[in-house]
Amino acid sequence: MDFESRDFKKKRVYHQLAKKYNLPIDIILFIYNIVRKDTIKEFIANQNFYCNILSLNIVDPYISLNRINNNNFIPNYNYWSFENIYKYRIPIGKNLEWLISCNINNFYNKMNNRLWNDISDREKILYEIKIFASEGFLEEFSYHRDGDINIIKATSESKLSYIKNTEFRHLYSDYHSHIDNGHTLTIDNE
Repeated sequence: MDFESRDFKKKRVYHQLAKKYNLPIDIILFIYNIVRKDTIKEFIANQNFYCNILSLNIVDPYISLNRINNNNFIPNYNYWSFENIYKYRIPIGKNLEWLISCNINNFYNKMNNRLWNDISDREKILYEIKIFASEGFLEEFSYHRDGDINIIKATSESKLSYIKNTEFRHLYSDYHSHIDNGHTLTIDNE
């Protein structure tokens, strides 16, 4: 098994080149440092690329489209466009979690100001997933043959049925009252 690090192996190769061609160690160190700096720049560019691709998916860049003749759409090239995908888009010291929290705050700001038409389908679906996954929000009646009625935790099918058949603004207000006051919503599938 080989326990040498990659960096040590690279240094050994440069040292062997210096011996083979009788080069001064200063030139070898200069070449090594140039290659190392290029490797770091390439790593940062790759990191920015993947971070920017994720951020494009988070902020949903296809919301702002400009309609032109013949029903062709061209994107509104703004800060979150595909132009120069390697540049920094998130402030220094921030990460994707910061972007996600800003996007969530933007969604709640739209909801609190009753801007129902400004909410994207993606934001609605994410909120519906959050409602589906929440424990204790939805309950349902359980009917027995002897006439007894119990209230039990809602099944996945009844949760999906409720989410599918309820208008989004009512869904939001019901869930928001559950968060604020702890009220549960009992649904009847009969």
